[in-house]
Amino acid sequence: MPYARRLIELDEGSINMMVGVSGTAPIGSHTILLRPAYDNLSIGLFVLTGNESLFTEADDMCKHLLSLTRHANSDAILSEIPAAHIVPARSLEQKIEMLLKGRIDGFLHVTQSTELRLKELGYTNTITQAAYQPPEVYKQYIAINNHSWLYAHKAELEAIIANGIATGAFQTIRRNYYADTH
Repeated sequence: MPYARRLIELDEGSINMMVGVSGTAPIGSHTILLRPAYDNLSIGLFVLTGNESLFTEADDMCKHLLSLTRHANSDAILSEIPAAHIVPARSLEQKIEMLLKGRIDGFLHVTQSTELRLKELGYTNTITQAAYQPPEVYKQYIAINNHSWLYAHKAELEAIIANGIATGAFQTIRRNYYADTH
């Protein structure tokens, strides 16, 4: 299920909890973010190998066609970019396909998951990061619906998150996930 749809389903109460909700995500009135944030993610700007110099500074993103996933962390990065230069995509795979076919000059996506997917698809020599990389880091939260049975356990859940951060459990999970070659 796409990210934006999961946010809607969470707010409507069809699902009780969602992991990986950005602090900048457009959440509804029935959704709350559990604090503290459990992780930070960076957004990478990816291009075809050999085109790294297309993007050497932030202003270069206004000169080329870029793809992003709507309602994702990268929305904030693109606030100054003309809409005509933005090509929305539903998935990382769609962004990769558009880049390979020359329909876009680059795409923005979570660095960690993009690098893993490029490795899985055998594109690590074909697609790489641009010379310029957005400096923003995005806090990631666990969100719950405030009408869910989980809401009564909000304080306990937040204590579990805080403990997971203190013990390094979330970092270990992420490191193990990205180390796995699937």
